[in-house]
Amino acid sequence: MKCSSKLSSAGKAGRSVRLKLDCRLYPAEALQAACYAFHGRAQCTMRMRGRFAYIEIASSDQGREPQLTAQEFEQEALHQTIRQRVAQANQKLREYITIQALCACQQVKESGSPALDPGLEKQMEKLFKDIDEKGGGGDPLGITIPWEQKHKRAPIGK
Repeated sequence: MKCSSKLSSAGKAGRSVRLKLDCRLYPAEALQAACYAFHGRAQCTMRMRGRFAYIEIASSDQGREPQLTAQEFEQEALHQTIRQRVAQANQKLREYITIQALCACQQVKESGSPALDPGLEKQMEKLFKDIDEKGGGGDPLGITIPWEQKHKRAPIGK
């Protein structure tokens, strides 16, 4: 994929850059998502004119080179474009999986019993019985111990 962008320095003491990106390569939604991803690091302003998007990026970090910020933005825009294309390509599959899951839930509600085969149910019952008999294997990481006991401190508010 040929990258079509132009970079020009502008703004206060060279802290900001302007990008001209072709919307045939980077959809507007992907550019908006990239701007959102840069929310904490830089201030992004996007304007659309025809098939081009003009993006001004003003870096929050004064010691950072604006060209590096622009390169990172282009990488993020490319990542967002790829994510968007993958999501479009997999949309029917995701819808199918979601419909299957909802239908399975509906079958459970109507029949009153889980939609598991009898062999799997027997295996699960055996596992639960083993856990009940053996006590569940204890708590080797100490997860169930309250924080106050673990660190020998008095509870807050007492």
